[in-house]
Amino acid sequence: MSRGRASLGGRSCSKRLRRVLAVFRLGGTFRPLRFAAFGVLCAALQLGLLALSTETTALGAASNALAFLISAEVNFCLNFSLTWGGDGRVASRPLWLQFLSFNALIAVAATVNQSIFVVVERFVPYLIAGAAGIGAITAVKYVVADKWIFARAERRGTPREELHRTATSPE
Repeated sequence: MSRGRASLGGRSCSKRLRRVLAVFRLGGTFRPLRFAAFGVLCAALQLGLLALSTETTALGAASNALAFLISAEVNFCLNFSLTWGGDGRVASRPLWLQFLSFNALIAVAATVNQSIFVVVERFVPYLIAGAAGIGAITAVKYVVADKWIFARAERRGTPREELHRTATSPE
């Protein structure tokens, strides 16, 4: 066992953790997986906040909207930095515009989510109704986020490198 690190099966935990985290830093190959993982995490956060708020306050259906909005901002941070960030490409839009666009998407998604929640809650427990709202909007949010909000372009070199590249290209 190495000094200062726990060992599982002859491998240190830090090596295993680094491998898991490496998946989240790869390019577009694992992007839908990362989006789904963060979606599950944020859905659990939303449902946890919904349960906490429903059981401890008198907010009623507003508990779902509040939980959705908090979860959405956490989702933006995770997706900006780990799902679409860090893959060697640059954002085609400035951060402030990505943030505003994401929140516009969330405003539409919140309306759909809340509408589904209010209707479905009449027939099933509130947590199932909350999960139904989340599930109904997930695929649409991914496509919009991937194609418009977090769109990336290949990283270009410095102007000097670009000049050298175009000057030496065979065309």
